[in-house]
Amino acid sequence: MEFSGESKRNQIDRYVSGQMDEHELTAFEQRMREHAGLAESVHMHRDILEGIEFHFAQELKQTLIQSDQQKPKSRRTLYLAIAASVLLVIGAGLAYYFMAMPQNNSDLFTAYFEPYPNILAPITRSASDSPYADVMQAYEAGQYQAAITGFDELLSKEPGNHQLLFYRGVSLLAAGQAEKATSDFQTVIDASDPKLSTPAYWYLGLSQLKIGNTDQAKATFQKIAPAQGRLNDQAKEVFQKIK
Repeated sequence: MEFSGESKRNQIDRYVSGQMDEHELTAFEQRMREHAGLAESVHMHRDILEGIEFHFAQELKQTLIQSDQQKPKSRRTLYLAIAASVLLVIGAGLAYYFMAMPQNNSDLFTAYFEPYPNILAPITRSASDSPYADVMQAYEAGQYQAAITGFDELLSKEPGNHQLLFYRGVSLLAAGQAEKATSDFQTVIDASDPKLSTPAYWYLGLSQLKIGNTDQAKATFQKIAPAQGRLNDQAKEVFQKIK
């Protein structure tokens, strides 16, 4: 679940800073349990912010200790020293956010890619009898090679199943096989499935971005950017950031 087209980075920042309401918090923590990559990003974000805070505390402590050990200074001099420490911390924080911002198209892919939610066979007791349960369980666990093998087997029996093609495409993309993924997404797009058309365009654009076909990626994102929706809003963002 995403919140009103909000980027993943903003969601992580609001989660770590305690700015989410109860509903958002519950939904976000559920996504963290389902997606190990998101949980890792949250932990890294928190560690960096805690590191900056610790660095600030140490700098301020040393400044105050030195002011006590040396000859009495004017209050202005002490304030300037403390201000310098604050600016150092702010600089470190800005450097972190600058480095975290996508610096090239590969970083842009990494910043925006995350697996599509499992709507084919949600992992629940009532869905355990679904013929897709095992492969979707591997998909949700991030075991993409196993999921790809499972999708291949299912598609040999149901070659026209566009949902299986779509999720195989996402698995291929997550496993670093973007070239192969483009074929699955294009097939889904050509089928004009109203439920999967926009997601297929989104992941096709990410696949093209991953393999360096930036002009094709921009054209793909541009096709869905004008519409309303989370993926449409993200497509607009990526289109504007592609270099």
